[in-house]
Amino acid sequence: MDPAKLNLVDPVERNTIGIPSSGGVAIGFLANNPGVWFMDCLPEVHTSWGLKMVWVVLDGKNPNQKLPPPPADLPKC
Repeated sequence: MDPAKLNLVDPVERNTIGIPSSGGVAIGFLANNPGVWFMDCLPEVHTSWGLKMVWVVLDGKNPNQKLPPPPADLPKC
């Protein structure tokens, strides 16, 4: 995949992507909601195969882009 050939001006907006065997895909998105977000491909068996992933989105600069602190009475693990 050649990054110089990616369409960053008006890319297709999709919520489902089909990837051929031995293929790949570039995913672009605005990560402005802090937290840990699970990404999956739906079939639960894929979890045991390691085909799941998470996105870790860190706090942003603006107040509405920051996670609040945990409550004082949150039980410890």
